[in-house]
Amino acid sequence: MRQATALDTLADACGIVGEFKDLSGKTCPTSVETKKALLHANGLDVDSPALVAETLQDLHNTQRQRIVPPEIVRFGSDRVQVKSEEQAHWHLVLEGDEAVVAEGRTDSDTGFINLPDLPVGLHRLTVTHQGQVQTCRVIAAPQKAPLISSIIGRERIWGITGALYGMQSSDAPGPGHFGDLAVAAESCATAGAAFLGINPVHTLGWTNDGVISPYSPSHRGFLNSAHIDVDSVPGVYARNHPSWSDWQQVRGGAASDQIDYADHARLHKPLLVNLHGDFLTAAIPSRMAAYLKFCADGGAALARFVQFEVLSAKFGSDWRTWPDEAQNPPPIPLETLPLSAPEHFHAWLQWTALQQLDDASQRGKQAGFPLGLYLDLAVGSRRDGAEAWCESGAVARDVSVGAPPDHLSPAGQNWSIIGYAPRNLAATDYSAWRTVLRQTMKTAGMIRIDHALGLKRSYWIPDDGSPGGYINQPFNALLALICIEAHRANTIVVGEDLGLVPKGFRQEMQQRGLYSYSVLQYEQDKAGNIRNPDTLPQQSLICFGTHDTPTLAGYCKGRDIDWWEKLSWISPIEAKTNHKKREKQVDSLARLSPSSPVVDDDTNRQLPSFEMIRTAVHHSLAHSKAAMVSIQLDDLLGVVEAQNLPGTIDQHPNWRRRYELQVAQLTGLASLRKTAELMHGAGRDQDSVHNEESRR
Repeated sequence: MRQATALDTLADACGIVGEFKDLSGKTCPTSVETKKALLHANGLDVDSPALVAETLQDLHNTQRQRIVPPEIVRFGSDRVQVKSEEQAHWHLVLEGDEAVVAEGRTDSDTGFINLPDLPVGLHRLTVTHQGQVQTCRVIAAPQKAPLISSIIGRERIWGITGALYGMQSSDAPGPGHFGDLAVAAESCATAGAAFLGINPVHTLGWTNDGVISPYSPSHRGFLNSAHIDVDSVPGVYARNHPSWSDWQQVRGGAASDQIDYADHARLHKPLLVNLHGDFLTAAIPSRMAAYLKFCADGGAALARFVQFEVLSAKFGSDWRTWPDEAQNPPPIPLETLPLSAPEHFHAWLQWTALQQLDDASQRGKQAGFPLGLYLDLAVGSRRDGAEAWCESGAVARDVSVGAPPDHLSPAGQNWSIIGYAPRNLAATDYSAWRTVLRQTMKTAGMIRIDHALGLKRSYWIPDDGSPGGYINQPFNALLALICIEAHRANTIVVGEDLGLVPKGFRQEMQQRGLYSYSVLQYEQDKAGNIRNPDTLPQQSLICFGTHDTPTLAGYCKGRDIDWWEKLSWISPIEAKTNHKKREKQVDSLARLSPSSPVVDDDTNRQLPSFEMIRTAVHHSLAHSKAAMVSIQLDDLLGVVEAQNLPGTIDQHPNWRRRYELQVAQLTGLASLRKTAELMHGAGRDQDSVHNEESRR
């Protein structure tokens, strides 16, 4: 066995995982080159053995000099005790307050500081001993995030997920907007669903028109202004502008089955500029007051974001190419700027988008949603985007987040998104993480945290070509902050825990109230048959597929296999073999419902119809013990093509397809009514719960 070196010791102290198991179960040691690259990503100088030794010694010295630990995480109501030096003096300041709420000295008998009962939040303990002054973050979290039963008094619910960009009105060009979302939410709520889930609606960047994937945002803490419904924005003078005539002309034409994002931006952006001009000149006092309050509440995070947007319009969308003076300029508080400043235009966009998103949520609730919108928090943001620039002090250097080879992607994945350096993120009191959580939860009854494994450990891929490797994240702190923000917003949290996860990870998340995420088409037994969803965990959200997988109709047709063959990812022989396997899996889907006929195995048998399979799948999901069932709008409409084919950009029309049905027609959709009846029969809607209670 190789003797541990100073580099190994330093890497271990900084949370770099020494080895992990790949898809086949083979142990993969983290190479020396990878350890150096990941330490560099954390801001540590390890270019020579002497620097490694010096950095390690500095780390040890810092640890020895600690009077108190840098951080304490507490779940539940247990009293907090902090180990400290004898006779150290301490005082406590609560989150959001400047005043000292408690103070004292270390207990001479126990050597502990005994803190009083703490409210939920991130508080600051300051300790003084022999001239040294140190601080300790005290994160006081609820025992767990809210559960469905604690919010709506029910144990089992169902809802619908769809692609907002694909939703269309009879007269709206471009991607679906927040007005379309409101109509869709009302239709789903009327059918008995508890929520409507959509793809991430994070901003993609005002100047970056080339990015269309909702999972490649510029900043996860702010909204995509391309989804603003301009017809719902007050304004008179803007409608006399030539750009409005252009917009009306396009609205009168036939909509394509695919979205032309560039053409939409060409028409949509001038309308927003003119509507903002209307706001500045003719806004009623109550609207102006509401906007100014939004700016004040947004604070430094909003001011920094709009500063990025203004600079990107001047220097280009990729901040890494900006001149030195634009890399880290001093922040400019919004209240110090005139309303005519360009920063206020971008703040107004965010205010308008948030108003419309909140309106969609409220209209869904008024129509019967007990929860409202189910929003998706992307795993990260682009390295050239606003979040990387705004939070540069906490972002890891020269690495991208991705995933090693697993059953989702046998070749592995490089997502080209930022990762947060654990020590640096903690040093900022996790402000970046808290910002994206708060912003996402503002209008959401539920959120899904994409790639929740990243809370435990992140797979970083170095830019220098070194192999990727895992680094541990401050899991307890990140989880505690989720519980705090979810408690404050009264939001249900789903952790997307697909792929290779370490033993016990799902149990840790569930212990803290997070719901697991199960995709039925991945749940197969050793023979390759789809397992009955009733075998899946109760504390979970289950669905047949996601934006990255085949739709139900596409799965039955083997459309994903056809694409793999078309793109030469597999040979024709492999495609034929995979299609035969898929036929067996489709048969197993048809058997999920007890009312489905048994399919004979003789070679002359007829394949079950799509309608039979859809009914069987939705029936089995409805009657499972899982707390939440999510039905894709794509499957209700019988869509064959997937929203996204991972590993492609332009070879497959990712994120571009519109739904054939207009949102106003959802109410009369027969498949929605039938699915609602299945859910009602399984006791998953409010009416069925009331009926069951009355029978008792």
